[in-house]
Amino acid sequence: MAEQQQLEPWTDLSGKVVMVTGASSGLGREFCLDLGKAGCPFLNPGLVVLGLSAVPIELDVCADGATIQSAVKAAWDAFGSIDALINNAGVRGNVKNSLELSEEEWNQTMRTNLTGSCPRHHDKDNGHGTRDDKIRVNSIAPGLFKSEITQELMKKEWLTNVAMRMVPLRTFGTTDPALTSVIKYMIHDSSEYVTGNVFIVDAGTTLPGVPIFSSL
Repeated sequence: MAEQQQLEPWTDLSGKVVMVTGASSGLGREFCLDLGKAGCPFLNPGLVVLGLSAVPIELDVCADGATIQSAVKAAWDAFGSIDALINNAGVRGNVKNSLELSEEEWNQTMRTNLTGSCPRHHDKDNGHGTRDDKIRVNSIAPGLFKSEITQELMKKEWLTNVAMRMVPLRTFGTTDPALTSVIKYMIHDSSEYVTGNVFIVDAGTTLPGVPIFSSL
């Protein structure tokens, strides 16, 4: 264990407070479980896990600014600080051309996936930080991963055939360690100079320049 922590220091996140949105199911739930094992206290809407240092916070990422601000304040007050945000809440929406989406569908998707991914943070005016804080912003673009939301889909034989024919690594990943390792590294101080990046974790599915459809 000591050797692992020396090679991968981000396996220990003791004292790092993280707020996770969309944590009641899917990838968000898996992230919380892994963060808890790493010693990281976290705040999340809708998930209470016995044995882990978790505080549930009611938050609708589609709500108005004042409501979101209130939820963030409650999260901040629970531990006195927030070291990282994992803006995981999101929806796929209907698979349609954007011009075919109804106004309601468009607004719901944009409020959740775009506006909802940027919770307002406290500034120096309320004593919870300064405008000079070095806030880093990175993104993870995941492929298809197994969770309780996708587990039935992952059992489909045709999906295995898709992986074998279209995915360069010929498999779909598991949340741990494929995504959890990246998340823990981003939270840990080892990544203090890493910002403005998009980490694509999809077994090469979206690898540009490779004719992955040619084998069909």
